[in-house]
Amino acid sequence: MMKDWVKALVQCTLCFSIMISDGLAHSPTQWIVVFNPAQTHCDAESLLKSLNSRVHSGTFTLVRPYGECGLIVTHPASKEKMSEHLPTLKSLPGFEYIEADQIMGTMMGN
Repeated sequence: MMKDWVKALVQCTLCFSIMISDGLAHSPTQWIVVFNPAQTHCDAESLLKSLNSRVHSGTFTLVRPYGECGLIVTHPASKEKMSEHLPTLKSLPGFEYIEADQIMGTMMGN
């Protein structure tokens, strides 16, 4: 028979796990955005400003620079919504691609 304190600990752990999962499910999606360094200035703040000047539904927030000329950002758009922004993003100087950060997507259940 399980002792009462062990039951309480298990229940508390399960509740905490559910709360964390729910919080992550409502977090903005994390994106990797990559640019061609031969076609644009690779300063993270400049790239972020350029992204936010073109996509007006939600704001990109810098998580950190990525590689030689890219960003890891958060944005509230789903994968489907972000694909609607793709033509606009392609008009940015040096834009190569945007993809959902698969590591964060796995952690968040996306």
